[in-house]
Amino acid sequence: MRLYELVLIVRPELSSTEIDKLTDELTSIISNYEGKLVKHEYWGLRSLAYKINRNQRAHYIMLAISANNNILQKLKNKIKNNLEIIRSRFIKVREISQTTSPILKNQSFEQTAIDVTS
Repeated sequence: MRLYELVLIVRPELSSTEIDKLTDELTSIISNYEGKLVKHEYWGLRSLAYKINRNQRAHYIMLAISANNNILQKLKNKIKNNLEIIRSRFIKVREISQTTSPILKNQSFEQTAIDVTS
């Protein structure tokens, strides 16, 4: 199995429970096909460099996984058919760092999810 980092940019209207549900759906695909979730980070609601589908802000999620090609195809299909996900990127890595990522070390963004539904 190869190591990947999956970065998701998700619509800003989602609540924290909806984000958790989305993450759980993706991790269940990984575990059902004998992959492994190595690391999960929620990077927060951040401003985008440019508008994507009329959104100026979005939630960022990073999943570090150990997966084969079958799992990648299942994840890509799930992501493609999910309207909540604005953008996604799979990055093949040699190793996954167990330390906190530099994005989380810079506390210059809103760390808590903002409930925009109320």
